[in-house]
Amino acid sequence: MATTTNTTSGALSIDTARAARARTPATPSNETMPATGLGRWRTFGRFVGVSREKWRLLVLEGKAPQPIRMGIRCSLYEYAEIHQWLSDPLNYRAPAPSSTGAA
Repeated sequence: MATTTNTTSGALSIDTARAARARTPATPSNETMPATGLGRWRTFGRFVGVSREKWRLLVLEGKAPQPIRMGIRCSLYEYAEIHQWLSDPLNYRAPAPSSTGAA
């Protein structure tokens, strides 16, 4: 049973508001992922087609781009590496970390 508010004051009914939300797309169809730069999971997660946990497991196995750690709770990924992974996710191998030579 739907509840409604007084329509004489200009307020919408709950059913009308719910219908308006249902018609609004969650993401625009012309949205794309940047080709270069750095991004967090929330900016590219919808493009990769796997869950956040599956992505984390792929990263640990070296089958997805390695994050750049900016802190204990901030990991960034290179968009160029993500595009490379998207072009061939089954055969992708993360590049070996470069040594800094600090010794």
